[in-house]
Amino acid sequence: MYRTQFLDQDVLCLHHNSQTQPCPDSLVSGLQTVCSINDVWAVLADFAMGLGIEFVSYASARSDAKVGTSTWLSNFPDWWTKLYYADETLGEDAIFIGDNRVGPTLFQTDVSNSYLKLNAKVAERLVSMGEFGLRSGFVCPTEPENSITAAGWCFGSSLGQTDFIRLYANHGATLRLASLCAHQQIEAFKRSSESRQTANCILSDREQECLLHLASGYRSSGIAYKMGITLSTVEFHLRRIRKKLGAATREEAVAKAVALGHISFPTQAESSLRPQ
Repeated sequence: MYRTQFLDQDVLCLHHNSQTQPCPDSLVSGLQTVCSINDVWAVLADFAMGLGIEFVSYASARSDAKVGTSTWLSNFPDWWTKLYYADETLGEDAIFIGDNRVGPTLFQTDVSNSYLKLNAKVAERLVSMGEFGLRSGFVCPTEPENSITAAGWCFGSSLGQTDFIRLYANHGATLRLASLCAHQQIEAFKRSSESRQTANCILSDREQECLLHLASGYRSSGIAYKMGITLSTVEFHLRRIRKKLGAATREEAVAKAVALGHISFPTQAESSLRPQ
């Protein structure tokens, strides 16, 4: 277990109508003591329910990743969650309302009265949400429109349209800010987890040897000769090394391996022995 304090109450504020609205103290206090992404969701869900919201979900998915790598947290029924995950195009569901990333969007699950332009898939999702009692809600995107990641919060209620619009008028701006604060905390946990995974990765002896030759200036063919293995095996080792270290290039892999203590830079004498 570990605690984090990624939030700065003086920084987390929303400029609305030329005024500064700070993130509520109770939410900030709760987020500063969480120990997991699930805790972040629970803190925001409790906060939202205190304002009259009944259904809360958070979704995050990269457009270039498989569904299994996405994040989904909610108090929606299990059967609806299974339907959600059965779809491979998470950016086209009710959570993002037609992949809208610009700002909060109000919606109704009675699509016959909806002012939104919905495709058939999104309309079907909204109708299915109505089956477990969610009648009105709004989504808060938390990533820029051009981001490779689609992420956001969905806040729902059993209230009809008129009553929910009144609730949104009273608490919409606060919930929008709260969703951004919570998303920031979730992303901080993800970055922290990735850093720990990289720091704790274990390179095999052969992988370390391969990296040492790479750091000495050898190319793949030279590494294959030095290690007595095939060129394809060298490439296999290098791919695994980059994946373990989270490195995009060979050079970055060498730099991270040195920084983490997996290898040491070769001496000048060693480097001078590499093939020309």
